Amino acid sequence: MKWDQSFSIGCDVVDSQHKELVCLVDQLESSLESGLAPHQLGEALKFVVNYTRHHFAAEEAFMETIGFDELENHKKLHGNLIKEVTDILLRLKHGENLSPEDLVKFLVDWVLKHVQEEDQKIGVFTRNRKHVAEQAECRLKAETSRRKLTLARMEKLKDLFKQKLIEIEDFKEQKVRIFTNMLKELGLNQLRAGFDDLHYFLSQNVICHNELRAVVVAFLQKSDLQKGLSEIIEIENKLLYLRSFHEFEMITDSQFDDCKAKILDAL
Repeated sequence: MKWDQSFSIGCDVVDSQHKELVCLVDQLESSLESGLAPHQLGEALKFVVNYTRHHFAAEEAFMETIGFDELENHKKLHGNLIKEVTDILLRLKHGENLSPEDLVKFLVDWVLKHVQEEDQKIGVFTRNRKHVAEQAECRLKAETSRRKLTLARMEKLKDLFKQKLIEIEDFKEQKVRIFTNMLKELGLNQLRAGFDDLHYFLSQNVICHNELRAVVVAFLQKSDLQKGLSEIIEIENKLLYLRSFHEFEMITDSQFDDCKAKILDAL
């Protein structure tokens, strides 16, 4: 199986991820005749697990941004694929042998039925709404790049801890600092994007609820509320910023009400 333009949906980030899947299928198909080595099968399964976690999130974010009208149905299809992958892993965990042929068939069906059929509906929708899709793709590229950078920093930190070069207290402190710096680098005018990133990492079990809270509190403690409100342009980000101070009990109810009234008066 080779990649060609018939697989493209018109979003570079999603297309690039689809290319990785097609490339894997091609490599496995080519290796079947000579026999797949155990490590190839293991790497393929590792790829599939990571793929279902990160690719589906990226694809769904793109669909949501462009207003794709079959988003909910597509999410259900993703859910079914995740269930199939989970079932394969459970079978292996319980000692059942998985033949290379079965894995390749699963991946081929995935590409032919999902990428070439269902995902092409996204492509048609994208071409019909080119301007909106281009803006969505730019945001998705920035988001993907930003999250990869943060994950790379986390992997480096984990590596230092595994090598016993830092203590657990250092690890926890630096972990909060990594995500706090992520918010700082984005800036107040992209606060919504930063909070979306935090909740994405929460959904992927990269951080827990307590760590998310610690990150937001650490970020807000280094901010001046009034100065921040004057710097933020969009009213949505102003209200999000203000609500964060209130949610984490860093301002009183009366301060919150006064600031909110001033923001709404500017409408």
